[in-house]
Amino acid sequence: NTNTTKMSFILQQERVSGATKSALHAAQSNPLVAAASSKKLRKNHLKKVKKTIGVIGGSGPDAGVQITTTALKIHKERNQATYKSDTDAPNIVLMQHSGVGGPHGYWDMGDMDSPEYFNLWEEMTETIMKLEMIGAHCFCITCNTLHALEPELRKWMKEMNLKIEFVSIIE
Repeated sequence: NTNTTKMSFILQQERVSGATKSALHAAQSNPLVAAASSKKLRKNHLKKVKKTIGVIGGSGPDAGVQITTTALKIHKERNQATYKSDTDAPNIVLMQHSGVGGPHGYWDMGDMDSPEYFNLWEEMTETIMKLEMIGAHCFCITCNTLHALEPELRKWMKEMNLKIEFVSIIE
C-alpha cells in the first residue's frame, strides 16, 4: 500500500532506530497503524531535512564547481566543533547547465527580442524552476555577466510566485 511505500522510502533515505523499523513492520499489517506511523515518520523525517542551496553554473563551468567547493570548505571551517562527518555538510545542488554557457554579449543579452536572448532566458528560467521543484531554499548564479539578467529574473520569480531566493554574488 502507499503508506508502506512511503515509509520504506523514508527508511532507505535516513538511518532509523529500531522503534521506527518496528513501526514499518506494524504498518504493513495494520492500515490504522500505518496512518499513525506515517505521520510520525514524516514528522521525524522533516526534523532532519536541511535547507538546500542551489548553484547555477555552466557559464564558466569551473566557477560552479569552485563556488560549491568553497561553500563546503567554509561551512566545515565555521562548524569545526560540530562537524563530525559528511552528514554535517550542507545540501548543495550544482546545476551545471551548458545552456546558460557563454561567452555572453550584446547578441544574447542586449536585445530582448533576439532568438539568442530568448534561448538564454528559457534555459535560465528552466534551471531556476528545476531548483524550485527540488526544494532549494536559495540559489546563486556563478557568472558575473549573467547578473545583468537579475532585475528581470527577480521580476519573473515574483510573477511566478517562486519561493526560492536569488542570492546575488554581486551584492
